[in-house]
Amino acid sequence: MKVTENGILFDDLSRLNGFYLELRLQGALKFLEPVEDNTGNILIKEDVMVKESFFEKLKEMSGSYKAHFHVALTDELATKISEFLVRKLSELTNAGPGHFLTRLLDLPHHRPAAYMRAAFKDRALSLAAYRLYRDGEEFFTHLCELGLLNMAIVMQKYLRIRGVHKNAFLAGFLSDLPLAGGSAWRRPAQDIEEVRIRARKAAEMAGRFSVAPEVVASIGEFAQSFPIPEQPRNGIPDGDRDAFAADQDYLDSLAGAPPEDGPIPAMNEASREVLTESLRIAHFIAETKKRVEDSEFFAEEMVYRVSYNAGKGVFHDDLIRPIVRKFQEFEEEARKMRRLAEIENMCIHPPSAWAYPKPRAAQILCQRHVMDCPKMIRGWDIHVISSQQAFGWLGADLAAGEYSKCDLEKILQNDPLLNSEPSKKRKKPGSSNDANQPPVTEEVEENQGE
Repeated sequence: MKVTENGILFDDLSRLNGFYLELRLQGALKFLEPVEDNTGNILIKEDVMVKESFFEKLKEMSGSYKAHFHVALTDELATKISEFLVRKLSELTNAGPGHFLTRLLDLPHHRPAAYMRAAFKDRALSLAAYRLYRDGEEFFTHLCELGLLNMAIVMQKYLRIRGVHKNAFLAGFLSDLPLAGGSAWRRPAQDIEEVRIRARKAAEMAGRFSVAPEVVASIGEFAQSFPIPEQPRNGIPDGDRDAFAADQDYLDSLAGAPPEDGPIPAMNEASREVLTESLRIAHFIAETKKRVEDSEFFAEEMVYRVSYNAGKGVFHDDLIRPIVRKFQEFEEEARKMRRLAEIENMCIHPPSAWAYPKPRAAQILCQRHVMDCPKMIRGWDIHVISSQQAFGWLGADLAAGEYSKCDLEKILQNDPLLNSEPSKKRKKPGSSNDANQPPVTEEVEENQGE
């Protein structure tokens, strides 16, 4: 399948037939050029509606016709493509009542299907999306989930911003577009510079479509403060090199030519601010999904992690609190994780204070060994047997070794919320099958004195 200036070119009958049936194109498909057999006889003229009998005839003539099918891109065909994409998206929103995304999208007075139809109204964008679907359905689904997730996050809060829900979907859908043709989208991101390069490329590609300027801006800006620990690297890590291995010609063919100079639409600053923050949250959730192996408890794990990181000041409360309220059954434990983060943020030398072990922290250690800190408790050290990944995967990991205790643990030990019993028994946060989140028992040894 190749998109031309005024049509779609197929060189394979089976793919054309699949296109015809999948998009329900009975009475809506015609060619820009006649289809001929090998001797030059015309099998069907241009500008004639194609019937299903045409495909049966060519199947019988296998090898005796020229496989050159130039489909006319009419307004009716463009509408059919858009309708198909909305149907595929609707399938993703109906994954069952316990599904994280489905729960977020289940809101009265909202019409997700209408937002998606508006998003795919642009012909060039809908064509690019359909090509992505045909070239790799798994990657297409990944982009759709990012778009739906970003839209769902924005839907949780009442916003009087015109077109914000449509634009939220577009920002999410287009934000990983440079990964088309590679496999890096399957793995968790490991390097902040790689994420920023990807975001800049995605913003450049998004700018080639007829999308609002705040969509392009949010894609380019969300990664500037995306919460991945910066580590010194010499360029892109070897493991992530295929993030940019896709054929540049293929990416250019998806996005089309760079826009010509002309009047620039006005930026809606309120929309840009919301979309940038929501996209940061959406990508964090998508990254978390790659790390949580126990999908049955993904919603629970996710609520705890966004709550904790909101308490750390990583995410804005205005968008996080409605998400937590949507999952009331986890709200009590989520508030505890948030409180742990708030106590850690009282550190005099941030981000050294580390509540340990999570999620049932009993003490606070000094991760950066700040020896002159007045809150250091001398004579009581904590021995961490194995390394611990930062809860929520944001911030630096905790290496195995000896750590001094922090006086902030008195606040932790006396906090009524953290010391209350759960209202009902449930799975402890952080107890998924994540290999990087080891069991918290038998991880602490306290040694008195020197």
